[in-house]
Formats: sequence, structure tokens, C-alpha cells
Amino acid sequence: MYRQLLSKRVTSSITANYAPTDWFTNRFTGGLDFANDLQTSFFPRNDSLWYGGLTDGGSNAQTSRGAERYTFDYLGNMKKQWGSDWETNFSFGLQVISTRNTNLNATGIGFVTNANNSIGSGSQTTGGGGFTEQRQYGYLGQLQIGNQNKRFLQVGVRIDRNSSFGDQAPSFVLPKIGGSWAISEEGFFSPLTRFVNTLRLRAAYGTTGRSPNPGDALTTLAAASYNITGTTLAGAVLGNPGNIDLKPERGTEFEAGLDAGFFDNKVSTELTFFRKTTQDLIIARPIPPSLGFNANPLANLGSVLNQGVEVAVNVTAVNKRNVRWDVRGAANTLRNELTSLGGISPFGLGGVGRALEGQQLGVMVAKRVRSVDAAANRVVVSDTLEPVGNLFPTLEWNITNTLTLFKNLRIAALLDAKRDFVVYNNTRFFRETQLVRSNLRLDPTALPAEERLRRFGPFVSEANGSAVPVNDAREPYIERGDFVRLRELSATYDVPRSLMDKLGKRVQGASVTLAFQNVRLWTNFSGADPEVNAQTGAFSREDFLTAPLPRRSVLRFNLNF
Repeated sequence: MYRQLLSKRVTSSITANYAPTDWFTNRFTGGLDFANDLQTSFFPRNDSLWYGGLTDGGSNAQTSRGAERYTFDYLGNMKKQWGSDWETNFSFGLQVISTRNTNLNATGIGFVTNANNSIGSGSQTTGGGGFTEQRQYGYLGQLQIGNQNKRFLQVGVRIDRNSSFGDQAPSFVLPKIGGSWAISEEGFFSPLTRFVNTLRLRAAYGTTGRSPNPGDALTTLAAASYNITGTTLAGAVLGNPGNIDLKPERGTEFEAGLDAGFFDNKVSTELTFFRKTTQDLIIARPIPPSLGFNANPLANLGSVLNQGVEVAVNVTAVNKRNVRWDVRGAANTLRNELTSLGGISPFGLGGVGRALEGQQLGVMVAKRVRSVDAAANRVVVSDTLEPVGNLFPTLEWNITNTLTLFKNLRIAALLDAKRDFVVYNNTRFFRETQLVRSNLRLDPTALPAEERLRRFGPFVSEANGSAVPVNDAREPYIERGDFVRLRELSATYDVPRSLMDKLGKRVQGASVTLAFQNVRLWTNFSGADPEVNAQTGAFSREDFLTAPLPRRSVLRFNLNF
């Protein structure tokens, strides 16, 4: 088997600044981002029935995905000083984003020889494609009032429009309010400054919104050929019923925190608490198959709570003339809970996930193993689907070490981790229970008797002992995905000023970076990588014949003129 992913990307931007007076500034930014992926999956022809079905004759599938993103931003700012104690900053702007996404896929099956494996050489060929376009417009305004450069109040509003909702949909208004206080600069705090050098308190409350993808609210048809008179003609079947009443998600969020410095600011900390409630959650709502549609429409259902704490600590461990060592550690927690489904019964949500009140969105479920009876050669499982594990990690942390030598050479390492989440290992489930090609299944001595029963059954219901299909008893294949990863090692050398002068006075700066990404992974997950996902969408975490995250080596040169 051969898999390859070839990615190409080009990004560019241009910025212009105009300041007609010292109190009025304008910034204009235009940008574009082109990206293209070509994914190839080739299964060579074989006579040993490795894969099963037509794939044994050889299969070559290619998918090309292209994305174009055009942006334009304008930001104006008016700053005014009122006496010696007060100042105001009024910002206003416009943002326009146009996005186009295309995809083309083709598959060829059945080759005469593996040496000629182009898609067009297959005895059977299929193909398809799609195109979406979306435009977003945003208008923003914010007023900040400052007092003695240590007390600040911000009020603002953003107004958005999105082409996903059509021309008749109302604009989406998102207000916010926030404030901060550099309390360490107050006179009454001075006795504490020998312990806490700086301390700033902050809080904010505001609203956010999320729009669906282009066309998600529309009633659609799907292409389907038909043959009545002996001639194959183009036809259509019901696609997605759409939802003309679909609205954006609306979230309200409160956050509060502090920033502090200690030991002459050699140690600094950031602490933030956040609580966000999302209403009108956009989820694909299941409909009866008898309606004839081949897709479920999006609907605004219920509410979700996201709550957690974010903390970061920065330490300058060594700061000498030719040696500096900086350490940054950060961690965050997450409590994600579906608090309401709006009276709708629980339903499947991506892979083996489920929308279940009181649990994480997309919590993975299965009929859980109650007991393994080796003497009776059976496994008793629960009568209903029960939660097995979280889709989203509840704890994440990372540590960055940066060593600077002789002010020109920086060596950095990033270690990160995610905890308390699961991954559905569909690769092993498919091989062991569907294809029955795994050594664990074929070799009766590869697993202890109890573990073999737990994986392969037979399974019976806890209530009445009736047979339960293996597709409902997938608990052994929903594995903990906890991991620690050495995410990146890098070295950057800044060219000294004396050497840059030889390149010409127009060269203001130059550096060279060598970086290694995804260097090492520590995990008990039995699949290729706990961060892979074979399915699209936000509510899935599944490994199904998926390539792991690649190890990358990057060599980069930077020149500033």
C-alpha cells in the first residue's frame, strides 16, 4: 500500500498606512492565500486477497483539494488626550473575506499490472467533485477610555453578514465590554511591590457567533442517472432538505484574569478563567429515512457550556552576557457539556459519537462490557449505548525551552501533551471484526482468552441474554488517546551586523532556521497517531487506515530589507 499527501501553499499580503494627523491613523491590508493538496492512496494488485473485493485487483484513488482566500481589512484609529489624566481611543474598521473551495476525486480499480497504475488504466473508473464559495462582511467599532494609563474601559460592537444565510437574513450584532486595571501602579500597592512587581486585573464580557458552510441552509438535489428506455440519462434525487430558518450560533462569554510579575519580573504569570454558553447550536439533526433525503439538515438545537482555566508561567532562568535561558509553561482545562437538546432525543454525532445531555458534545458511546464469562464463552454488555470517553481533551499543557547563545544563536524545544480523551481505532476494528485479516484474530494464542472474548464476543444483552452485534460492542476499540509529543526542535542563527554590512546597507536583518517537527511521540494508543482523524467535521476522532502526522524538516532563510 502506498499513501502520499503533497501540499502546496502560497500566501501574500500588502499593508499601507496613512496618517493625515498625529491623532488619526489608517491601515489598509489586502491578502491572498492559495493552498492545494493532492492525496494519493494506491493499493497494488495482488493474488493473495489481501484486501478483499475488487480492491485486490489494484486500486488507485486521488483527491485534489484547492482553497482560495481573499481578504481586505481597514482599520482606523482616532486618539485624543484629555488633560493629563484621560485619553480616548476610537477604532473602527471593515473586514471582507471571500473564500472558494474546490475538490476533485477520481478512482481507478482493476489493473493489468502494477507498473501501469494510472487511474485511466483501471477497468472501472469513477469521479466526482464539488465547489463552494462564501463571502463574509464585518464592521467593527470600539471605544477605549483610559485614566492615568492604568485604568481602562473598552466597549465595542461588531456587525457581521454572511452569504450562507442569503440576502434577506438580518445582520448579526455582537457587542462586548471589558476593562483592565494596573493595580500595581496604585499608591496603596507600593508596599507589596517588593513581592509582586507588577499586577494587572482584567475582565471582559461579550458575544460571539458562528455561521454554517455555504449552501447548508438550502434545499439541494443530488445527481443520479436513470435508464428507462435503454438510454442512460441524467437525473436527480433528493439531497438535503435544508433549513430556511437556520440561524447563526450565538455565544456569550465571560472571562476574568490577571497578569503578574515577580522577582524583578524574571517570573511572569498569566491566569484566565472563562465561561462560555452557546445557544442555537448548529448540528445536523437526523430525519426519518422515509422522507427520501440522503443528508440530514442543519438545525439550531439546544445549548452548550464551555468552561475552564488557562495558566501560563514565563521564567528567565539564566540571563548572562552570552547565555540566556527562557522557559515557558502553559496549561488549560476544559469542561465541555451539552446542557440542552431543546427537547430532542439523543442522536448519533459523527462516527461513534452521540449528542447526549450532560455529556461532552460527540461523547463516544458503546454497549459497555459488564462481564466476561470464559466458561460460558460469552460477554455480557449493557442494554443501551453508554458513554465511554471524551471527544475533547480536558487538560492540555506545553513547555517551551529557549536557549540563546552569544545573542545570535537560539535553540528551542517544544513539548506538549493532551489528556483525558479517546480515539476510535476503526483500523483495528475493521481488520479484526470485518475483514478478519489481523494476526490477533487469526492466531488463537495471540491474546489471553478473556481479552479475546472481550474483543470478538459473542456478545449478549444484560437484560435477556439476546445476541448483540459486534457493531454495538465497540468499547475495546475506543482507546485512550493521551499523549506527550516533542513537537519541535529548532535552531535559529541571526546573522551579525558586521556580516550583513557586506551584503549591502539595504539588508536590515538576516537569519537562518533549521527546525524538526513532530520529533517524538509517547502514547499508549495502539494506532498510528492519536491526533489523526479520518473523518471530517468537528465531532469525530477516528483512526481508519490514516497516515500519522509526518515528521518534517524545515530549512528557512529570512532576509529583511
